[in-house]
Amino acid sequence: MAVQKTMTVEEFDDFVNLPENTDRLFEYIGGEIVEAPSNPYASKKGGIIFGELYIFLKDKDWGHLTGEAGGYMVSGERYAPDVAYISKAKQSELAQEGYNPLPPDLAVEIDFPSTYRSREELRIKVTNYLAAGTVVWIVRPELKKVEIYAPGQPYREVGIDGVLDGGDTPITGPADVPVLAPGATLAILVRVNAPPGAPVGSINTTTVTATPSAVVNGTAPSAPDSAVDTTSVVSGNLTLQKEQALDAACDGTADGAYGTGALSALPGTCILYRITATNAGTTDITALVISDATPTETTQSTLTTVTPGGAGNVTEPGVGGTGTIQVDVGAVGPLTPGSSVVVEFGVQIEP
Repeated sequence: MAVQKTMTVEEFDDFVNLPENTDRLFEYIGGEIVEAPSNPYASKKGGIIFGELYIFLKDKDWGHLTGEAGGYMVSGERYAPDVAYISKAKQSELAQEGYNPLPPDLAVEIDFPSTYRSREELRIKVTNYLAAGTVVWIVRPELKKVEIYAPGQPYREVGIDGVLDGGDTPITGPADVPVLAPGATLAILVRVNAPPGAPVGSINTTTVTATPSAVVNGTAPSAPDSAVDTTSVVSGNLTLQKEQALDAACDGTADGAYGTGALSALPGTCILYRITATNAGTTDITALVISDATPTETTQSTLTTVTPGGAGNVTEPGVGGTGTIQVDVGAVGPLTPGSSVVVEFGVQIEP
């Protein structure tokens, strides 16, 4: 994708309606207008996914399926996912022109070829999709995996042999449990959160009970069956936070505050990264290695620093190099409860 210029969403809507833009496909991402170039390989992958979803949906009057030319309004922006689905319960008929006023229930984005800019754009899009209640599949053909983002649910990855779905439905009552055909199965995930300060050794026990209620072929329901999930609070608890800041002059000094939000940077400029590892547990962490890597189409611009000084052995490609940056904290000493170690380095986007 190529960024054209920054404009307001109102200006974008006027721009895409100009006669000379009739046959062009644009998105409005993070305040910038982005034109999607021709990409036969990505289109082929999107077509395969579209075809599989069409086969699944063709005998069901559930909703609408759109391809790469289908645009949607999402959290105040304008996106054109490679494949999308929106239920008829949400919108009985699709808009016949322009960008559909409601976001899709499922958006599929093909990231190929994957570049630093494409990943930054997808990061913005995923954030806004989730805010709009949309499940997102990020397809990465080069890595042979699909990243799954669903509102209120943990991030998941599916490899080449995995099975894709539209996300897990929280079970709050009998109405959320689907009807199971004979021989069918239903996987139930139990999520347990340990609050800060939970005593080490505390045990949470959750019992899941299935109670059949239907008469099948004249056979009465079987007896209820239960499964017990036990979760124990352990002493180790490491938290990681990665932040970034623009360094337009590539002088090793951040132009503003570090943050975790989206960041726009031009080719030739630099980005500084700061990774903070904190021991939020109750015992020492004795074997800790922090690893990161220079993103695609970037090179290391500043040498890695560790705070407090000498808190870890550093292995890195060096300025102008590419590859893995690794800090072995455990080789120097344990990370004690309540303490943190900060790793900082910079990269330059290729001109």
